Amino acid sequence: RCLSNCLEKYKQKYNASFPEEIVQYLMRQIIDAFKYIHEKQIMHRDIKLDNIMLNYSNDNDKKNLNILRA
Repeated sequence: RCLSNCLEKYKQKYNASFPEEIVQYLMRQIIDAFKYIHEKQIMHRDIKLDNIMLNYSNDNDKKNLNILRA
């Protein structure tokens, strides 16, 4: 599921934006991903919410992102 879909569904369900804790968690993950691709000398030219995919595969993500599974 992409980040824009999660944000849209969250707004519909709760009539609010993501809580600060979720934004902080997501930003850390996104920054780590960009650091990784930068180290591999990869450039992404179409950075937008539709191109950021959320993964719930590990326990840390499940704990922090469970609220986004609307």
